[in-house]
Amino acid sequence: TGTASERSVYAAARLRMELIRSLIGTIEHQQTIMGLVNNQSRVGAEYRLNSLLAVQATGAVGTLGNAAEAGATVTLDKSRVYVKERLVDDQAGKTTATVVGGEQPLGPSSKVYTEYQWENGPQGNRTISLLGAQKLWDLRPGLQFLLAGEHGSIAARPATSERYSVAAGINYSKPDAFKLTSREEVRWERGGQKLLQYLTTTLLEYKLGPDFTLFGKYRYSVTHDVGADQVVAMLEERSIGLAYRPVKHDRFNALARYTRVLDQKAAAVETGVATKTISDVFSGEWSLQLCRKLEWVDKTAYKIVTERYADQPSFTGHTLLSIHRLNYRLLRRIDAAAEYRMLVQMEADDQRAGWLAEVTWEPIDHLRVGVGYNFTDFSDNEFADNNYSVSGWFLRVQGKY
Repeated sequence: TGTASERSVYAAARLRMELIRSLIGTIEHQQTIMGLVNNQSRVGAEYRLNSLLAVQATGAVGTLGNAAEAGATVTLDKSRVYVKERLVDDQAGKTTATVVGGEQPLGPSSKVYTEYQWENGPQGNRTISLLGAQKLWDLRPGLQFLLAGEHGSIAARPATSERYSVAAGINYSKPDAFKLTSREEVRWERGGQKLLQYLTTTLLEYKLGPDFTLFGKYRYSVTHDVGADQVVAMLEERSIGLAYRPVKHDRFNALARYTRVLDQKAAAVETGVATKTISDVFSGEWSLQLCRKLEWVDKTAYKIVTERYADQPSFTGHTLLSIHRLNYRLLRRIDAAAEYRMLVQMEADDQRAGWLAEVTWEPIDHLRVGVGYNFTDFSDNEFADNNYSVSGWFLRVQGKY
């Protein structure tokens, strides 16, 4: 909020199993690693009475409050109707809510859905409603078109807010040639402010050959305050990259990328100053299998950030991030890693460096879980605005394809 920010990191695990026939139990726990303490433990059960009706119950206790929920779901063919009763007792006070919703497919690739909530809390009564629909057309092999719409409203005192959104998307792909995905969305919001928001996202992958892939990404979002006739927020991201992923062997892989991000924020409440940040990031990373048990991974990124303030001089900063890592295969699916990081900020003439250690486990193909300790205080994300508070224990989950 404003110029203040806070980072929190959590780890969670969930166990789901069939206790007896038609009875499924779940146990879940969330533990705070860093930041705002929000530990939670949750126990739930679902019992299917027959092919049509199932009942559910869940209870949760945590440092920020307790909650309980009970409900039932009726399934008719592919349609689903549910009702829930929810009780929350947290720092904001005691809140009860009744939730009724449903989902109905319209053919193999479309559906309509709705949900209605009656809520009673410390701030009084309010009702929340949601209605949406989406449809996917297979126009021809490799070409799909998506159309979706949604309406939501919150009725409460002293104000009622509404939001409408319409989205359209297209997926077009040719095997061993290219893949294009694009989605456009418009949102209208009425309440304390009248806001109009446009969003677009486009991803492109183009095969230059069996080993090289050229890819690009474009994202744009702008939010207008209709009443004040001004732009309150804008985000634009442009990225282009080249990946080398050889088909015949997996010994060496590399990725080079350039990204420009423009982030315009509304004026902060504390200072009344609006900011616009332009980031140009050049990055490259590669991995080399030195032998059967030893892998060398490197990453280098150079970031140029320009911050522009309303009625104030702008500032430009240059930062270099360099990471060198060795992975060693201890057992068949267990690796140990040592990593050396260095972060250099040119204008401040400041250099930070240090080590990171990690042990990773590959329980199944394409999934890796790791736990480690970061002896430095900065992130390995080249897009992050470091506040130098990421030291300590961490949990990492990686997927690959």
